[in-house]
Amino acid sequence: MAKSRLHSAEGQTGFNFGNDATPKPKPKPKSDDETLAAARQIAVEMCQDHGETDGPAVVQVLKDRHGIVWRDVFPQGPPVSIFNDWFRKTGNVRGRFTCWRIATPREHRQALADLAEKEKRKTEFDRKESETRKETGMAQGADADGKPEMLEQARDIARELCQLHGETHADAVGLLMNERHGVATMGPAAGSIFKVGFTFTGRRVRSDRKTNHAREIKIWRLETDADKQGKTI
Repeated sequence: MAKSRLHSAEGQTGFNFGNDATPKPKPKPKSDDETLAAARQIAVEMCQDHGETDGPAVVQVLKDRHGIVWRDVFPQGPPVSIFNDWFRKTGNVRGRFTCWRIATPREHRQALADLAEKEKRKTEFDRKESETRKETGMAQGADADGKPEMLEQARDIARELCQLHGETHADAVGLLMNERHGVATMGPAAGSIFKVGFTFTGRRVRSDRKTNHAREIKIWRLETDADKQGKTI
């Protein structure tokens, strides 16, 4: 019976035997990702030849074929990290090591679908957590020592500017806060200025403040009775 790829002289020694008298080792993978990819390719070949394989067997062939000692590349990573969504446990054990086989196309599609759903849930969680942190930061900024008074001063200025010009934005309020009250920055409390008594116009303008790096900020106007009624509908 013909020997399998992995039990050929090349697979056992890692050398090519050609006309050249000097054995030539196969090139080593150059990065962690390439090492892991090489190990997975070996695992696929072993599963194709034998139906299943395990971590230590793959690691041994990786050493024989590429001259790579697994723990030199992944000191904290056990060989189980080789077996990703392309593999499934067979239920067999060699010593204390789990045996793996190649996943069927249906199993692999299901694994990808599960992964996509997991990423979707994580993204949604991260978005909600970010919004919560933002709201908490503004509330903490507004409740800090002296900040409620500072916040009301800023709102008075914002109302004044809206009465004079019909609208305003955070940069204009911040400029007058500095001139009148010596407040160079309001910190997180600045995000609460327009929370009460104002309505977003739907327009934005690029900020002139260096710390904002030219990002766009909202333009606000005074809230009308119609705006209030719209919020309750």
